Amino acid sequence: IARAQALAEEHRIPHVFGSAREAIASCALDFAHVLVPPDRHCELATELIDAGIGVLVEKPMARSRAECDAIIRSADERGAQLGVNHNSLFYPPYRKLRQALLERRLGALDHLIVTVNRPRQWLIRTPPWIHARPEYLAYESAIHPLAQIFDLAGAASSVATLASGQHELRGGALFFERWQASFTCEHATAQLLLSY
Repeated sequence: IARAQALAEEHRIPHVFGSAREAIASCALDFAHVLVPPDRHCELATELIDAGIGVLVEKPMARSRAECDAIIRSADERGAQLGVNHNSLFYPPYRKLRQALLERRLGALDHLIVTVNRPRQWLIRTPPWIHARPEYLAYESAIHPLAQIFDLAGAASSVATLASGQHELRGGALFFERWQASFTCEHATAQLLLSY
């Protein structure tokens, strides 16, 4: 907490808390950014909302549809503001592409291919919590292109996947280095090619 206090003093931030519960109990928050590992999103977001605090939940919103529904239900019942951070939907190049597609300057969208190649160094530099469970790496990196596919092509009615290049992460968890996913969506078909 000493580092947080030093940073707060440097930037004139009025409050520093040792835990989320301490922050909630202080009644000093109007809004909070839920930026913890995904397995804690539902619990913390719901706790904040129940205390009357609006939240911006880091992607992914939660680990399952049931957890997402619980957060949404809590926000609806209390009239709390709720948002999910999908920052890739707001990158200027993506916004330009989206606008061009909406205006049909590129024609109608028929098939979308999103390719993401992450250098192996990125995998090594990720925070330790990402290596605790294989799905956390997908939560951290695959969620961005999936959000773009959903935004442009609509909800998926069918998905087929192929994974290759099994790799062991720190801590012994297994992960695949290459992923291919094919989608049939509401407005177009799509493919996601993801590699590390």
